[in-house]
Amino acid sequence: MSNEIVSGKFGSLSPENYTMELISLCIESGMLNTAKQLEIKKALENEFTETAMQFTRRQSGSISESRAQLLASSVLYRSDVYLLSLRSHEKAASALVNMPMSSILKQGSAEILRLFEESMKIFRTAYNTRINADNHEYRYVTEKAYDEFRRNYSAQFDGAGCPCNIDYPLLGQNACDSKLKGVMFICDYYRCICLENKLCRLFSEADIIRLLESYAHERNDDYRQMYLNIAEVIADNLLGRAIIGKPLALELTENDVKDIESRCKGLTADSITSLLEKGLSAYYKAISSPPLYMYLRQYAPTFAIRLGSAVQSGGTAGVFTVIKA
Repeated sequence: MSNEIVSGKFGSLSPENYTMELISLCIESGMLNTAKQLEIKKALENEFTETAMQFTRRQSGSISESRAQLLASSVLYRSDVYLLSLRSHEKAASALVNMPMSSILKQGSAEILRLFEESMKIFRTAYNTRINADNHEYRYVTEKAYDEFRRNYSAQFDGAGCPCNIDYPLLGQNACDSKLKGVMFICDYYRCICLENKLCRLFSEADIIRLLESYAHERNDDYRQMYLNIAEVIADNLLGRAIIGKPLALELTENDVKDIESRCKGLTADSITSLLEKGLSAYYKAISSPPLYMYLRQYAPTFAIRLGSAVQSGGTAGVFTVIKA
């Protein structure tokens, strides 16, 4: 069966457990014959055995079931990383069919090491562009979490693991919602933090702190201890201003909020998204970063659903922040 027929099913593939899902799809589609399936199975078994021997330093004795699961996951992760690096389900399927699994695993190990080194560069950018906002979770991920990851990560024995407690959410999503694992997750997460820092850098730190303090005041809390995403608090007000055609800034008045509610009343989420995208386009030059602009556009549909639901419920409390003097 051709790759063209298979490609229609590739949309269901997730970075989680990528290799095994791809194998199942290729078997179902007739792309992997019995001999190739046996070759893949044997290569994975050999890699697991070698990894287990390295873990025990080639001494006799068994390993625990939980450790065996980690080692098996680490072996599959090597394959996942290489196949995902091809950036195409069709190319990944072709590699799985035509390359020896032993070569895929070797290439995956090399790619993990490359990503491990690249992650340092990404983190340094995030660190150097961090803002002076004393939110506990933000400070942890921009100052301490990566060092813990770097110190404790084992590409060999737990490649899919992430040995640091990253709870700080990203714009529109929780960190734990990511389908990526291990060093792939770390690289992607800190790339997003870099973009969010760039968004913050469009405004003065004094204005950002005023916004955060007002946000917390509305909730009778302290922003330094709250579970919040700083970029999201900024983006919500920014997108609100975009809807009513105001210049790029953070401030929203009570009248601004009423104007936003009036313009969105009765609109579907898709219609609100269109309003947001049109308004956001006016900020393109001021944002001066196509990746950041696209990052905000990707958030717009999620924000539109929340805004539309709030308007239908009779108000936008919790969506926008009116900055207190």
